[in-house]
Amino acid sequence: MEVAAVDGSQFKSCYELFPDPLLLQTPEGTWLTNPAADALGLSQTDLDRLSEWDGSSPIWLSRQFFYVQGHRTADGLFLLLVADSFLSSTTDNLSSQLRQTLSQAFNSLALLKESLTSDTSPAIQGWISGLTQALFRIFRMATELEHSTANELSRHKSCLDLTQWLDSLTTELRYWCPASDKVTLRAELPSAPLAAMANYTLLDYLVTHLVSNAIKAASGQEAEIVLSLKKNADQAVLTIHCNADALSPEVLTDPLWNQPTRLLPGRGLGLGVPITQRIAALHGGTLVASHTKDGSQITLSLPTAIPEGYLASPALRPNIIDEFSPVRVVLSDALSVDAFHPHNLTRSNK
Repeated sequence: MEVAAVDGSQFKSCYELFPDPLLLQTPEGTWLTNPAADALGLSQTDLDRLSEWDGSSPIWLSRQFFYVQGHRTADGLFLLLVADSFLSSTTDNLSSQLRQTLSQAFNSLALLKESLTSDTSPAIQGWISGLTQALFRIFRMATELEHSTANELSRHKSCLDLTQWLDSLTTELRYWCPASDKVTLRAELPSAPLAAMANYTLLDYLVTHLVSNAIKAASGQEAEIVLSLKKNADQAVLTIHCNADALSPEVLTDPLWNQPTRLLPGRGLGLGVPITQRIAALHGGTLVASHTKDGSQITLSLPTAIPEGYLASPALRPNIIDEFSPVRVVLSDALSVDAFHPHNLTRSNK
C-alpha cells in the first residue's frame, strides 16, 4: 500500500471513517491513529510491539488477537489491524488430531497401569509418572488450542453459588498438589452464599491457570496462595494472592505468546493469560493485576446481578474428582512428577 507523507490532521481526515484500526508511525516515532485504533486503548507496550512488526502474525494487543498487515516506506510504518481468532480452522483441526492421538495413548497407559503390582519397582513407577505427566501437558496444549478460537468458549451461564464453587475448587486444587510440591493453598470465603450468573467450568479454568502460574513462579520454593472471595456493592471480588511475582501487571499486558523465543519446554503455548482475559470478559468482569508488599495478586471482579424473574436455585459445583479433571490438566505444567504417581488417586484429600 502506498502512503503519502501526512500530518495528524491529514491522517484523521483520510481515515476517520475507516472501520478497522489504522496506525502510522512517522520516522520521528510519533504515532498517528484513526478513531477505530483509538478505541482499542493501545498501551505503550502495545505500540512498542507494533513498532517492531516484522510481518509475523497473529499478535496479542489490547486483550485480543489481531492479524497485522503493514508497509514500511520512507514516510514511516503504516499498519492495518484486523481482529483475528487465532487461525480458527487450523487450530480446531490440530486440536482434534491431538485429542484423537492422546485418547489412544491414555488407553495404552491405562492398560500399563493395570499390570502394576505391589512388587513393581519404584523406578518403573517413576517412569510411568513421567509419561503420565507428559501426556497431560500435551492434553493441556490441546485444550488451550480449543479455547483460543473465538467461538469455542461457552457463553452458557447459570446462577452459581460462588462461595460453594470456590470452596469446592480449592479442595480439588489441594488434592492435586502433593506435599512434595511445597504448595500451600488457602481459601477465605464469605459466611453466606454469594450468587452470580457464571459458568463454573470456565471460572475453574481461569482460577486454575492463575494458580498454576503462581506455583511455577515459586520455582520450587514454598508457594503460599490465598484465594479470597468478597462482595463489594454489586460485584463479587475474587483475589488470588501469592508470595511470588507471578501475577504482576506484566502478565496481562505482555503474555508469553508474543515472545516465541521465551516459549521454554514445560511452559505451554503461552495462550493461558489471553484465554483467562477472554473468560473474564464473557462474564462481564475484569482482571486487574498488582504488586503487593509480599508478592503479587490478581483481582477478578464479576457482576452479581441476577436477571429479573430468574427462579432456579443457585447451582453447585460438583465435588467429584476425576482422573482427567480439567483442573488437573491445567495444573500439569506446574506440578512435579510426584503428582502423577500411578497410585495418586488413592490419596485422601488434604
